[in-house]
Amino acid sequence: MLSHGYSGGRKEEYLQTEYEAIPIKAGIRAYTGKRLFLSGELGASLGLNPISLMKTTYVDGSIKETPYGLKNSFLYAVSAGYSLDNGFETGIKFEDYINFSYIKQFNLRFAYRFKL
Repeated sequence: MLSHGYSGGRKEEYLQTEYEAIPIKAGIRAYTGKRLFLSGELGASLGLNPISLMKTTYVDGSIKETPYGLKNSFLYAVSAGYSLDNGFETGIKFEDYINFSYIKQFNLRFAYRFKL
C-alpha cells in the first residue's frame, strides 16, 4: 500500500491487488531428437480483477474505491524438455506477461502426456 496523504480534506491511498487471470495460449513443439523437445507459446492473459484500487477516504468518513489498471496482457512462453517412453515428461519453462513487468515465471515442469 502506498499512501498519497491528505489533500483537500480527503485521504487517498493506492492499493495494489493480486493479479488473477486465465491464460489462453497456443504453441508449437519441435523435437530435436527422439525425446528432447523445444517449444514456444503465444497468447493472452485475461484478467479477472482490476490491478489497483485508489481508496479515497473523505472527512465525513465515507469511502470511495476506484479500480483502475490494465487487466489483460500479451504473454509468451518458451520451454525445453525430455519425453520418456511411459508418457511422462520433464523440463523447464519461462513465461512472461508483457504488460506487467513484475509477473515472470521460471518453472520446473513435470507432466504426463496423453495419447490421443
